Amino acid sequence: MIVVGAGGAGLSAAATAAENGASVLAIEKQGIPGGTTSLSGGVMQAAGAGSDPTTQAQVRQYLELSTKAAELLNRFLA
Repeated sequence: MIVVGAGGAGLSAAATAAENGASVLAIEKQGIPGGTTSLSGGVMQAAGAGSDPTTQAQVRQYLELSTKAAELLNRFLA
Protein backbone atom coordinates (compact mmCIF):
# COMPACT_ATOMS: atom_id res chain seq x y z
CA MET A 1 0.00 0.00 0.00
CA ILE A 2 1.26 3.48 -0.82
CA VAL A 3 0.10 6.41 1.28
CA VAL A 4 0.62 9.81 -0.32
CA GLY A 5 1.08 12.43 2.37
CA ALA A 6 2.62 11.94 5.79
CA GLY A 7 0.38 14.27 7.77
CA GLY A 8 -1.93 13.18 10.54
CA ALA A 9 -4.40 11.41 8.26
CA GLY A 10 -1.78 9.77 6.06
CA LEU A 11 0.29 8.49 8.96
CA SER A 12 -2.81 7.24 10.76
CA ALA A 13 -3.85 5.36 7.63
CA ALA A 14 -0.35 3.94 7.20
CA ALA A 15 -0.15 2.84 10.83
CA THR A 16 -3.58 1.21 10.71
CA ALA A 17 -2.77 -0.60 7.48
CA ALA A 18 0.55 -1.82 8.92
CA GLU A 19 -1.16 -3.01 12.10
CA ASN A 20 -3.46 -5.06 9.88
CA GLY A 21 -0.60 -6.73 8.06
CA ALA A 22 -0.16 -4.52 4.99
CA SER A 23 3.24 -3.58 3.66
CA VAL A 24 3.13 0.23 3.66
CA LEU A 25 5.13 2.99 2.00
CA ALA A 26 4.28 6.53 3.12
CA ILE A 27 5.63 9.34 0.95
CA GLU A 28 5.71 13.06 1.69
CA LYS A 29 6.77 15.93 -0.57
CA GLN A 30 8.17 17.98 2.32
CA GLY A 31 11.53 17.20 3.88
CA ILE A 32 9.92 15.91 7.07
CA PRO A 33 6.68 14.09 7.87
CA GLY A 34 3.81 16.01 9.39
CA GLY A 35 2.00 17.93 6.66
CA THR A 36 -0.31 20.64 7.96
CA THR A 37 -0.70 18.62 11.16
CA SER A 38 2.86 19.61 12.10
CA LEU A 39 1.69 23.23 12.18
CA SER A 40 -0.95 22.52 14.80
CA GLY A 41 1.44 22.52 17.73
CA GLY A 42 -0.26 19.45 19.15
CA VAL A 43 -3.51 21.21 19.99
CA MET A 44 -6.61 19.03 19.89
CA GLN A 45 -10.10 20.47 19.81
CA ALA A 46 -12.15 18.82 22.54
CA ALA A 47 -14.92 21.34 23.18
CA GLY A 48 -17.45 20.17 25.72
CA ALA A 49 -15.25 17.44 27.19
CA GLY A 50 -15.78 19.01 30.61
CA SER A 51 -17.22 16.49 33.02
CA ASP A 52 -19.03 14.26 30.50
CA PRO A 53 -17.52 10.78 31.06
CA THR A 54 -18.44 9.61 27.55
CA THR A 55 -16.73 12.55 25.88
CA GLN A 56 -13.72 12.26 28.16
CA ALA A 57 -13.42 8.57 27.27
CA GLN A 58 -13.54 9.43 23.56
CA VAL A 59 -10.83 12.09 23.98
CA ARG A 60 -8.71 9.63 25.99
CA GLN A 61 -9.15 6.96 23.29
CA TYR A 62 -8.11 9.44 20.58
CA LEU A 63 -4.98 10.37 22.49
CA GLU A 64 -4.09 6.72 23.15
CA LEU A 65 -4.55 5.85 19.46
CA SER A 66 -2.46 8.88 18.44
CA THR A 67 0.30 7.79 20.78
CA LYS A 68 0.17 4.25 19.43
CA ALA A 69 0.39 5.57 15.86
CA ALA A 70 3.40 7.68 16.82
CA GLU A 71 5.09 4.64 18.39
CA LEU A 72 4.46 2.61 15.22
CA LEU A 73 5.78 5.40 13.04
CA ASN A 74 8.96 5.62 15.12
CA ARG A 75 9.48 1.87 14.69
CA PHE A 76 8.97 2.03 10.92
CA LEU A 77 11.26 5.02 10.49
CA ALA A 78 14.00 3.68 12.79
